[in-house]
Amino acid sequence: MPSFPFTEQYLTAGALRTLQLAQHLQMALGGEQVTPEHLLAALILDESRATGMLNQFDVDIHTLPEAYQPYATEEAAADLSAKVSSESLDRPAHETLSGMNPSDEFYAALLVAQQRAASLGRHAEIGTEHLLWGLLHHPGPVGAIFEAHQLSAATLEPELDTQSGFETHPLKVDVQLHVAETTTSDRTNTCRILDAASNRAREGLRVLEDFARFAWDDTFLSRELKELRHRFTAACGEFNQRELIASRNTLGDVGTSISTAAEQKRESSVAVLTANFKRLEESLRTLEEWSKVIAQHAAPQFEQIRYQAYQLEKAFMNLLHARDVLRDARLYLLLTESLCHHGSGPAVRAALDAGLKVVQVREKEMPTRALIEHAQRVREWTRAAGALLIINDRPDIVMACDADGVHLGQDDFPIDEARRMLGANKLIGISTHHIEQARDAVLQGADYIGVGPTFTSTTKQFEAFAGLDYIREVAAEITLPWYPIGGISPQNLQEAIHAGATRAAVSGAICGAEKPGEVTRELLAMLGG
Repeated sequence: MPSFPFTEQYLTAGALRTLQLAQHLQMALGGEQVTPEHLLAALILDESRATGMLNQFDVDIHTLPEAYQPYATEEAAADLSAKVSSESLDRPAHETLSGMNPSDEFYAALLVAQQRAASLGRHAEIGTEHLLWGLLHHPGPVGAIFEAHQLSAATLEPELDTQSGFETHPLKVDVQLHVAETTTSDRTNTCRILDAASNRAREGLRVLEDFARFAWDDTFLSRELKELRHRFTAACGEFNQRELIASRNTLGDVGTSISTAAEQKRESSVAVLTANFKRLEESLRTLEEWSKVIAQHAAPQFEQIRYQAYQLEKAFMNLLHARDVLRDARLYLLLTESLCHHGSGPAVRAALDAGLKVVQVREKEMPTRALIEHAQRVREWTRAAGALLIINDRPDIVMACDADGVHLGQDDFPIDEARRMLGANKLIGISTHHIEQARDAVLQGADYIGVGPTFTSTTKQFEAFAGLDYIREVAAEITLPWYPIGGISPQNLQEAIHAGATRAAVSGAICGAEKPGEVTRELLAMLGG
């Protein structure tokens, strides 16, 4: 059994009391393990921040199974709380936590709660609201209750990690504002600001577009920037361009003589891109504010362009990071125990010895606790070989075994939710089946994409296949690392390569091979790795 994921010093007093109450309910009701149901009942019965959140969605003790109904009255709930408080005085908190026997689902929920609290900073404590957040991310009977009451991660998000209990009221003031009319001089100054800002934004856009086009040969991002430039030009059309140019005074601009050493040097491509995204975004904010003075219809257009620039900056920086981390990871193994003739250990170790650089643990049916133990073993093997470890579908297992990232399907966690749970340094991959999904994955910040299914697979059944045509589409547009997936083998890999693939994800070809090391070397040689 894995050790309890944290100790009492990481918990608020309310969260610790809730866990003690959950354990008491487990013992009182005769259960062998503490389950998500016990935790939900404890969150309902104990007055806490999470209780208030649950009340907003009409989740109370009556929504739980019959076994919990004896605690439905206020008197019974108060008696239970008093009894737990009395017992906790005789038993140190660390004994309560270490003595728990959590179910797999309960344990996984605690890991998610811990990660959410950790996102607030190193000294943040796990509160009852984070325990509720953990419950929201795991299916089962509790998930069905939440779904019936329209309680989801999206509906809880606005209430999470914010200060509560304080009410603010606007001050009443008796102030009269008198707006002075704009003079000719004021208008000229405004035009100078708008002229300078539009020039800076246009220059920054061109630097970024040239990099995507000539350094990366990235058709998709080049097109996104070009379209953004056209939207920018249309927004600038709200100005009288003759008036802006007439207001220009380059020789008299005091800013032309002000410079810093940092402006004269760029350490890397990252530095150039960062500087020009900031130049673009800052200029757009200037345009948004000052256009309100003489061209109000332009302001919301610049606002939307600024938001699009933020999204593109995220895609660019993600792509830089992904290309670096996955540079040598040409071959990607989807490790499934049932496909390995001699067990997953011999197969994955032989593949790693042959030069494999990334392994995904893909076990759809394995119980959570067994999956954690399995993933921890694979983590040891991959770490020793200098290879990456990815977990399929389960961000909580990524945290439990310190894997390098998670791979998601189209119907799994959204990318932004997984990123919030795992942080900036973990890889997030996503399966895609048509070009729009691939484009969206780039903009949403995926680190790599799976492209397929390409051929008939031994691990998954599909009604339709994206096939080689989809590989050709992605190869023509996307430079974010991507892997053809689905039935790839030494016999058909060359077809995927001819369609434009430079990487590949395989499963049965290695797992089911008598000599997985030899097959790995053959596939790597075909990929030039």
